[in-house]
Amino acid sequence: MKETILSIPSPLGSPIDLLKFSWEGTRARETISIVAGIHGNHLNGIYLCSQLIRFLNSVEAGNEPGYYLNGRIEVIPAINLPAIQEGNRLWSFDDLDMDLAFPGSDQGEVTEQIVNAVYQHTKDSQYGIILYNGDKHYEDAPHLVCLKPDGLT
Repeated sequence: MKETILSIPSPLGSPIDLLKFSWEGTRARETISIVAGIHGNHLNGIYLCSQLIRFLNSVEAGNEPGYYLNGRIEVIPAINLPAIQEGNRLWSFDDLDMDLAFPGSDQGEVTEQIVNAVYQHTKDSQYGIILYNGDKHYEDAPHLVCLKPDGLT
């Protein structure tokens, strides 16, 4: 299912629509949330989410023999839409780093409103994945950061 979880006017033109894709399997007791595009220049995660969305839609339609959905999967593929559209790490209008703006505010700057919507839609998930990548001209080894539900590493 595709849904708009936030639509706010942009000071630069058309509204900013934040999309969430979700699938629910047979035993939807646990939820995993996957987000990408926190920085506008981190395009690998956005691409991975697009491929994952395509695959999960195919599984849901029964076009992937041997695969089935178990639990609930939520994907927010592109969080920092203004910066992505500009091709910059941060959105130049407010220059706030989304990574540091959580949990945000529904009454704050546009960036704070976006991260608040993401937070509200992911906070009850049992598992979470944030897809990052290194900046351009930066070599980064694949790695995983795990946090306990209480926020302690």
